[in-house]
Amino acid sequence: MCPDSCIFPTPNILLRHSRKAYTPTAFSIGPLHHRKAYLKRTEKIKHKYLQNLVSRTGVALKDLIGTVAKIEADARKHYAEYIDFRPEELVKILVLDGCFLIEFFRKYRMKDNLGPEDDDPVFTMSCMFQHLSHDLILLENQIPWIVLDHLFNLTRDPQNRQGTSNACSSINRTSSDDTSLVGLVLEFFHHILPGGDSKKLQVKTGQPKSRHILELLRDLLISDSITTGQGNCENSWPPIPSATELETAGITIQEVTEALFRNIISFEQCSQKCLPVFTSYAILLDNLINTPEDVDRLSKKGIVDNWLNPEDATKFFNKLYHDAYVKEFYYPKLCSDVKRYYRKSWPSWRASLVRNYFSTPWVVASTFAAIFLLVLTFLQTLYSVKGDPPKDCLWHYGVIPVRHCNMICEVGPCRDLYLVAEWAR
Repeated sequence: MCPDSCIFPTPNILLRHSRKAYTPTAFSIGPLHHRKAYLKRTEKIKHKYLQNLVSRTGVALKDLIGTVAKIEADARKHYAEYIDFRPEELVKILVLDGCFLIEFFRKYRMKDNLGPEDDDPVFTMSCMFQHLSHDLILLENQIPWIVLDHLFNLTRDPQNRQGTSNACSSINRTSSDDTSLVGLVLEFFHHILPGGDSKKLQVKTGQPKSRHILELLRDLLISDSITTGQGNCENSWPPIPSATELETAGITIQEVTEALFRNIISFEQCSQKCLPVFTSYAILLDNLINTPEDVDRLSKKGIVDNWLNPEDATKFFNKLYHDAYVKEFYYPKLCSDVKRYYRKSWPSWRASLVRNYFSTPWVVASTFAAIFLLVLTFLQTLYSVKGDPPKDCLWHYGVIPVRHCNMICEVGPCRDLYLVAEWAR
């Protein structure tokens, strides 16, 4: 296997757990699934997008083919599996699929301004977005980034053709320019990226260049985890309590998607250059979710999608990293911190107090009413112990203003708590 390989066939030991999470449903991208008969139905769509790109930009098809032909040998090295296509055949596949993706990402960014074409099934059929969201994150369905980068630079606006798309360090999703391939990709995948709807999506130039779309998404998703894990990998980890137990300490979990997680884990298992960050995170989820009750708690918080019933969701999380080899666990410090936080009394008491007595306005009102009655009961007990007060009523103790006191009192303390409640009413 070439050291530059980054597109791998899914290991059979992982494939057996959820074949659909690794298999394209409608679109073949790259050579690995190109000959699948059931994916031929979308080839016409890809050819239409290629024609639209050529017509819109004025770039000749032979120039696109010539550009990719120059990097065909390098692109072939990205695939770990032997590619049973001649060089000219592989070039045609990469040009067709690469131009389709570039034109699709551009159309997606401008969809609100231009509107869909009547004969464009991708934008007129909502299921196509679901297919693409799934198919474009599969490890076996990737196309080398260098191919996308060269085609993108050749077909962008003439004034923007210099430089590379990876030079951008910050992408604003609301921007209307067409200067970043990374920006176009993230525009489509913003729904699976944290903070994608409310802030700029950052691409750190200090990171190695992503070699395909799946690795780009992984690099962005783990950018904060590099600090959290602090690079302190260990061969063992302290197991942490389940979500049902941790719920009393106020800890929440981010939701994930099955296909993305499984393919990133598969990528980490096959690539020698990737730390097992996602595989380690799957271990955390397995610890947190042990029963359907754990899933119910996460579902009520809006953390886990409702498309799975609790039993199936529990099985999914418990099997997410099964048969994945974990040589170095990436979150030993985080697990230790969680266990230490869980053992503290105050966070648990505080979360329990908020959950049981301040969860709704009615519960808050009932809580304060109970406290008020408890105070009055205490005062009545105090009067009984101290004996007769100087006067005949509670206002002499500075508790009740005399102008509001309509209580019926005998010589001595007020004897009946019902009278106190009547005054309070």
